Amino acid sequence: MRPAKFVVSQELLKRGFYLPGNDYQEFSSVQCGENQRGANMTASFNSGTTIDADTDVEKPTVVQKAGVSLMCIVAFLFLYLIMSGPLVWMEGKMKFKPFSKSVKTVYAPLVKLVESDVKPASSVIKAYVGLFKK
Repeated sequence: MRPAKFVVSQELLKRGFYLPGNDYQEFSSVQCGENQRGANMTASFNSGTTIDADTDVEKPTVVQKAGVSLMCIVAFLFLYLIMSGPLVWMEGKMKFKPFSKSVKTVYAPLVKLVESDVKPASSVIKAYVGLFKK
């Protein structure tokens, strides 16, 4: 009975089954052992295989790019708002002028929004920041 040979496909190599710098060679059935059915297993690898990143990789569509951009913007705004309370608390406790100046500069747009008294946003921001001023 002749041992079966397996060749690693480009897709498997792209998914992390390829270790750069290793010389892949054909393994004999003695090295690989036998499978449950008793058939010898031999794996052969082409050591000259190169991986081209553009061959089978799908490029993101415009909708996917827009979705990722939107998620990044939402995450940034969420963190910007969430960090306003703790930073106001730290600024009040530290009394360190460069830190106070940078917090006031970074959160100037939020201060303008609160000062303009846009009802739903300003009241929520005032209430949230007020939790950290006590």
